[in-house]
This record gives sequence, C-alpha cells and structure tokens, in this order.
Amino acid sequence: MFLLVFCIGQAYSYDLSGGAWPLTGPDTEVAFALNPAGGPDGTEQAIADALRVWSAQGGAPIRLVNAGLTSAAQFGDLDDDSNTLLFTATTTGSTLAVSNKITIGDAIIDCDLRFYLANSIGPIAWDTTPEGAPPGSFALRHTAVHELGHCLGLGHSTVPGSLMQATTPDAQGPESWQLTEDDRLGLRALYGVAERDLQVLDVRAERRGLTLRVANNGADTAYDVLADVPGTDGASLGDLRSGAEGEALLLFAEGVDRCEPLSDTLTLRDAAGAEWSSPVAVDPSCGLGGGCSTTGSSPPLTALALVGLLGSRRRSRA
Repeated sequence: MFLLVFCIGQAYSYDLSGGAWPLTGPDTEVAFALNPAGGPDGTEQAIADALRVWSAQGGAPIRLVNAGLTSAAQFGDLDDDSNTLLFTATTTGSTLAVSNKITIGDAIIDCDLRFYLANSIGPIAWDTTPEGAPPGSFALRHTAVHELGHCLGLGHSTVPGSLMQATTPDAQGPESWQLTEDDRLGLRALYGVAERDLQVLDVRAERRGLTLRVANNGADTAYDVLADVPGTDGASLGDLRSGAEGEALLLFAEGVDRCEPLSDTLTLRDAAGAEWSSPVAVDPSCGLGGGCSTTGSSPPLTALALVGLLGSRRRSRA
C-alpha cells in the first residue's frame, strides 16, 4: 500500500516496488473504473486524462484503459475482479491518496485507488481543471497519475522532480502530471520498451503544403505522433495503433515559396519520446497563373534510439 502526502522529499532514482501485470501480448490492457461519488465536478475527465498519461508517455507495451463508471466501493478486495478509483471521507495525517496493490507471486492481479476528501490538516480541495490547481488546491490529475504509477508496480522515486516522488506541494500546473525520464525508465524496467515502427507510405505535395500518409508497422501503439518538415508548420497524426495508418497535412509556413524545390528532413516524434527521421524531397513544376503541380517521395523512416523529451520538474513527494 502506498500513501501520497504533501511535504518535502529527497531522492536519487526510480524504485520498483515489486510485481508487474502479466503481459498478454503487445499493448496489454489494464482497465480501471471510477466511482465518482463524493468527488468534485470534472472528476471523470481528470481520471480519463490521468489513465492516458502512462499509456501515451511511458513507451512500454502496457496500456491503462478507462472502463467507465462504477458504483463499486470495494478497496483492496481480492475477489472483486475490478480495479477501482474512489473517494473516501477522511484519513489521518497529511495523506492525499492511497493505492492498494495485490500480487500473487510477482504478478499484480488487482489495484484500487482511494482519494481522500479530508485529512488531519483539514478538507482537501481537489482541482480538476486542465490548467492546473490554484494555491491551496491539489490537482487530481497529478495525484491520480502518481497513484496509477504504484498500480503499475513502481515505488517512490528519489529523483527530485519525478512524478513518482513521494510528496507533493499544492498548486500543481499541467507540467506536474507529465512523465519525466526517470518515470519512463522505471516503467520500461518493469515491462520493456514498446515496439513502434513508423513508415511513410506516401508524400503528396500541393499548393498549401505536404500531405503525409504514415503506417505503424510495430506491435504497439504510437501516441500523439507529430510530423515536422522545416518550412512547414508541422502537424499531428494523433494515435497510431499497431497496423494502423494516419494522414496529416503539413501547411507551408508563411513566406515559404511553394514552387521552390524542397529537400530536407522529415521527423516524426511520439509522446513517449521516440523519434524517427528520413530525407524528404519535393520537386515542384510551376505552371501558368501561379499554380504548382508537384510530386513528392520519401524512403521508409529509420527508427532512432528512444530519447527523453521531457526534463525534470520541481515537485516533492514522500
């Protein structure tokens, strides 16, 4: 069982608390249901966002999925066959939330989360706005992502600024519920690295910009894929599940001559910090009246080593 309290902590590295969910294949799913009774307005969206963080940013072959709402109120029940998030009236000390993980051997089989509405210091002001919590309030997204990390098998990190640090201040901003490199490394130490293999299938050029068609030939989902070519504004391909294709239009940046040949590097990045790049060439043929007839091509992208895009951020937990 893990507690989240607010005070100042010190640290050095991620910690594996023992146990992991058995991987049943690529993109193994673990479902969590929310009992919103007693929680603040906006709880449902905040929890949905928190579940997505570990899936999208972790870069491991495991996904936390939203099982919707439930009226179940069990906490730590070995036989309830459900991973539940719920609210409880009060607790002692300065604890904000607690997770209860059940294992058989090294296999996690159940994990429930409890958010408190008050502790010995007084009522807990939970904030569910995506902009972040004001002074005196605590961001539910931040606390939920932290506790879900425990449910995945992570203990408290000793790296200052990591999301799995043990204590937290109030007034957390949106950056506080993003994974740091230490958090991702801990998750990958438990589950390995997700297999994402992105390939550009087609590049079509037109007056407005470049249209890309990209496929994920890997076994795992690539989340929040962004495409960028210098001279364009870049674009999002969204999530690309294994075997799926996506398309995006990269609009030419203001001031770029649409009829000039373009030869540069196409870069794709996903939310977990994976990056792929390849040369891309577009050779336009300008006709009368200022119109352009263009053709484009790009070889398959070569996957580069996983890199951390998110830096450390100051927070505390204990």
